Amino acid sequence: MILKPDGGDGTRFLYIYLNIFLITPWYNFKKESLYRPHLSKLYGCVLVLLKTACTVVTVYRDFHGSQYLEKFVFSQKIGHNLTTVVTSVITTIIITKTFWNFGSWQILLKNCQYVNRRPSVETKKFLIEFLTEQTVFILLGGYLVFVWSSRLRMTTLTGFFLTDITDLYYEFLLIYFVKYIVKTLKAGYTNLNKRVIFQEKLGLTEDSMKNHAQNYRLLGQTIDIVNRLFGFQIMLIIFHSGLHTVNSLNFGILYTKLEFTDSHFYHVLMSSVILILILLYNVFSVIIVMDSTVDEARKFHDLCRKLEDHFSVNSEEAKIIDKTSTYSKQFFREFSAGGYFKINKSVIIGLLGNVAAYIVITTQFNMSDV
Repeated sequence: MILKPDGGDGTRFLYIYLNIFLITPWYNFKKESLYRPHLSKLYGCVLVLLKTACTVVTVYRDFHGSQYLEKFVFSQKIGHNLTTVVTSVITTIIITKTFWNFGSWQILLKNCQYVNRRPSVETKKFLIEFLTEQTVFILLGGYLVFVWSSRLRMTTLTGFFLTDITDLYYEFLLIYFVKYIVKTLKAGYTNLNKRVIFQEKLGLTEDSMKNHAQNYRLLGQTIDIVNRLFGFQIMLIIFHSGLHTVNSLNFGILYTKLEFTDSHFYHVLMSSVILILILLYNVFSVIIVMDSTVDEARKFHDLCRKLEDHFSVNSEEAKIIDKTSTYSKQFFREFSAGGYFKINKSVIIGLLGNVAAYIVITTQFNMSDV
């Protein structure tokens, strides 16, 4: 079962691993309750305080102790420090969300277990995918820490705490977890659509169609919970990705004008490119999965209409199908960013368009400062 630590598939490793970073609550699946809630909150407070201290030190050092950042133009300094604060806020919200809305977490885990009671993800395939993405991120992240630690003249260990690589990793893990949940829901919609396609051959009964409608309702309610638990964080991650991408592109354009001629020149430029790729992959991958899941949910109603066409207008079967379709439409849901906007492929176009517009504006604005 999905997210069950004593289950037989690889998802237990994901949940246990996320517990280390407190991205998911410490949950006792057998008792269906929080595991050591007071210790969990204490651990979360320690992580938040540590993150806050690192942020304060980073901002103070940037304004007072970094000769390197002193060469930045005004908009770069503002963008850099705003990014530092935003990433810290995102990490804090990710951690503290495990303390809130326990009822929503409980329903989410129960629903996912029910939807994936016949696991569609093989353990070996899942572990290979998970370990591959983790390895790639750790290698690229390690390179980023090395480059910026050298550039800022600090040790690699200090750079690990004072750069935003830990915040990027929190975002990466949260998005990975959300994608896994959404893929589970997509598999649920896909299996439901397959049953509707073969319903005529299997024999159409009122009970079978009611069962389809109830499963559709459960999937829709689970999307509501996903929006409630992760929508606001995803909105901030999208904002951070756009902001950080603008900063990195702006920095790359102006870097050659800052008169750096040392050996770190190409490494710094390469680190900016890698950072942009990580940010955009993180956001685009979850948006694409969410969009395709909504397409599967929408397909259910189309299949019901096609199935209804196989029967006469006033037949009992047609009435059952129409009743099922009408009922299920009440539970059609789309993913949203905290209720502020819907998450679909149009967000990708909007994000790229905004990045392009702001990079033109900031470049023109900064030319007078160079």
